[in-house]
Amino acid sequence: MAEQTREFISVKSDQPFFLYFATPDPHRGGGKDKSSKRTLKPDLFGNKPDRKSHDWKDKPYVAKENRGSSSKLSTYHGKSWLSVLGNSGKKHWNEVFASHTFHEIQMYYPMRVIRDAEYKLIWNLAHPLPYPFASNLWAASSFHAQYQKSISVPYGQKTVQEYIHRPEFEFFKIDQDPHEANNLAGDPKYAAQLERYKEKLKNAQSKFHDPWIMKWKYE
Repeated sequence: MAEQTREFISVKSDQPFFLYFATPDPHRGGGKDKSSKRTLKPDLFGNKPDRKSHDWKDKPYVAKENRGSSSKLSTYHGKSWLSVLGNSGKKHWNEVFASHTFHEIQMYYPMRVIRDAEYKLIWNLAHPLPYPFASNLWAASSFHAQYQKSISVPYGQKTVQEYIHRPEFEFFKIDQDPHEANNLAGDPKYAAQLERYKEKLKNAQSKFHDPWIMKWKYE
C-alpha cells in the first residue's frame, strides 16, 4: 500500500479513478458554490464565484478546454485530460513529469519523476534523509510488525531498510518491472538509458520552471 500511494495510473492499472470536489477549503480561494443544493457546498477551486454555470470542466486541473469561463484558467500550464476521458483507445501524452515536496507539512522529502511506458526515473533530492512516514503508516500494525523484526525484512517489494533509506536515483524498467523491485540506476548495462532519462527530467524541470533544477549544477 505504501508504495502504491506514490504510483501513477497507467493503462494497465486496475485501480478505479475518482473525480470529486472537496468541501470548502480556505486555502483554495475560490469561495463556495452557493448555487449547489448540497448541505456542504463544494469549493470553486479558484474560479469566479459569480459564474452562472458550475460543472467539473471548469476546474483548473482539467483546464485549457474551457478557458473562456475564467481568465484564471489561461494561466495554468500542462495538458488537459478532458479530451480522453471515457475513451481508453484515444492517444494522449506518452510521458509524465511528477513533482513532490512533502505529504504532510513536516514530511520534507522533495522528489522529481519522469516516466513513460518503458522506464521510470525517480530523483530523490534529499536522499541522505530518511524517508518520512505519514502518520497513518507509522500507526499501521502491518508496518510495525515488519519494522520491529528487522530493517532487513521484506516490506512489499522492498525491505524496511530500502523503504526508509533511498538512493539518489531510482531507475526502473516498468514495462518488465511494474512493482519497481529492481533499481537499475547502478547497473552499467543501463547507464546510457539512465543518462537519457536524466536529460528528459531536466527538460521537464526547465519547461515547468522547477527551482530545484539548479541542483544539477551545484552538486
